[in-house]
Amino acid sequence: MEIVAKGTNMTDVKRRNRASILRLIYSTGGMSRKDIARQLKLTPAAITVLTNEMINEGLLEETGEEHSPGRAGRREIIVDICCRKYHAVGININLDHTVVTCLDLKGGTLFEDRFRTDNSSTPEQFARYVWEVIEDNLRAIKKDNIVGLGVGVRGIVDSRRGISLESYGLWDEQVNVKEIFTELTRLPVGVDNNVRNIARGQLFFAQDKPRSFLLVKYGPGIGGALMVQEGLFTGHNYRAIELGHVVVEEQGALCRCNKRGCLETISSYYAIEAAVRAVYSLERTPVLYEATGGETDNIDLEAIMQAYRGGDEPVVEIVSKAMRLFALVLKNVITLLDPEKVFLYGVAFEHEDFLQLVYDFMQDCTRAADVKNLVVKSELNGQLSSKGPASLAIQNFFDSGGVVVYPSSLRFGE
Repeated sequence: MEIVAKGTNMTDVKRRNRASILRLIYSTGGMSRKDIARQLKLTPAAITVLTNEMINEGLLEETGEEHSPGRAGRREIIVDICCRKYHAVGININLDHTVVTCLDLKGGTLFEDRFRTDNSSTPEQFARYVWEVIEDNLRAIKKDNIVGLGVGVRGIVDSRRGISLESYGLWDEQVNVKEIFTELTRLPVGVDNNVRNIARGQLFFAQDKPRSFLLVKYGPGIGGALMVQEGLFTGHNYRAIELGHVVVEEQGALCRCNKRGCLETISSYYAIEAAVRAVYSLERTPVLYEATGGETDNIDLEAIMQAYRGGDEPVVEIVSKAMRLFALVLKNVITLLDPEKVFLYGVAFEHEDFLQLVYDFMQDCTRAADVKNLVVKSELNGQLSSKGPASLAIQNFFDSGGVVVYPSSLRFGE
């Protein structure tokens, strides 16, 4: 029996209870009905009714008996989510490229496609192209088992309404991304900032699941997201944890947000590379010059770190200032928010010397002996830019009680 659009006649209490069951089983794995009832403080009879209903719908399944050595009496039956049966589609739209993916509910990838973002087309035209790419990849997937679509967009996003408020160069105006993709797909659609989606993916798919954590994304720009008790903090204007736009140099360079001296203008990889290019020469940066064969096109993180280790004075100054300010802002945010864990996310952190620089400068400004236990590289580093948006679709599916609420009377593809 397939999931159907019957959410309109489900009471709020029933929906919330079903959602609680799904979230609990998803986070802990298969459980007996008795354990579910105890954890959620609901009656065993109520849990039995709800789980049997979801089994009949094909959402849950009985996977065997619990193994309890030495425990007398009847063994309890384990129920689990049919995670491999259902799929979520994710779209991550950035300035230069877009990634689309389809996952099962446990994060297994069915397909992933990456292509250049067409900034010359309208948002509606580009969305239509994106959906064509997805439909082409979905040919082998039973479409009734798609639980929804999640979209990640750079910049400031009103996640409640699904509107891109400020995309910093991607679009010139506010764009109702949710409305556009809902019209195209006739599926439930969720939209959020790309960094918050990465944090959501960390919560859903990583083994390490602290109750609160700060995720810091480092790359061309610098972003952050705060997860508190499985909920993302967005702030009143959806601008919370904009780490890259903390002002660290009052009369500094003009930032893309129109402020001056933002952390991003000094400490992002693009800022570091631009500053290094400005001082690049055989006389001033001999180690870097040799590492790049005298070609500025060969300047990359590996070459910059080689020049840093080799003692090219201008490179040392640029990198040291960038990482000192990055560590200082990170330290201050940790002091304000007191997260259980800080996850670092970005390709640069795969470079061990660069990651060690973060720790070195964190030690300088914190004097904490356990900084490496608090601040860690994400175990899914590099994977969540595509998986994160799909986790938004999964979250919305669970929040609805495991019911796909279609945006109209149309079913997918009709």
